[in-house]
Amino acid sequence: MLLQGIEIAFLPIGQEIPQIIQLSKAVFDVANENEFLDSFTKVRNSGIYTMLSFSVKLGRVQAQGKGHHFI
Repeated sequence: MLLQGIEIAFLPIGQEIPQIIQLSKAVFDVANENEFLDSFTKVRNSGIYTMLSFSVKLGRVQAQGKGHHFI
């Protein structure tokens, strides 16, 4: 994801399983709507890839009460 210019932060820092995954990409002086949509799509696809990576590694997510639990 670094090749696409997307920054990832796993919060809280230092935990094995993060509670929050933050994805961002700096966008400066967008010439047209297509460039903005391209950046938006890259961030969205990176988020989907990250979530799928966690589900493959940790198992299927099962929501029980507050928060998510992996089974």
